[in-house]
Amino acid sequence: MAALTDEQIREAFNLFDADGSGAIDAEEMALAMKGLGFGDLPRDEVERMIRTMSTDSKGLIGYSEFERVVKSRMAKKDSPEEILKAFQLFDLDKKGKISFANLKEVAKLLGENPGDD
Repeated sequence: MAALTDEQIREAFNLFDADGSGAIDAEEMALAMKGLGFGDLPRDEVERMIRTMSTDSKGLIGYSEFERVVKSRMAKKDSPEEILKAFQLFDLDKKGKISFANLKEVAKLLGENPGDD
């Protein structure tokens, strides 16, 4: 499986930016990381990532910081099985690609209510 494209990462960010603010908080980050196949990260780890990456004091990160976190985590995933598992989480219709509709469905499964944007 190829790495996620910049477009796919952008779509995931927009999907988990539930309030449409252009930034995500620790709760949205935890959902995004789970949705991207990184599992349930401990709350303190997510908060530490936010503190480390945040350029403001509000505990939020924008897209560029989110992209760095995702790409860094993807680079650390050694197991091809783990990569395939994450991909399959999003490839709900088993077409070998991830569509925006797939991302929306995964968000719904995770308890999010994504818009139609």
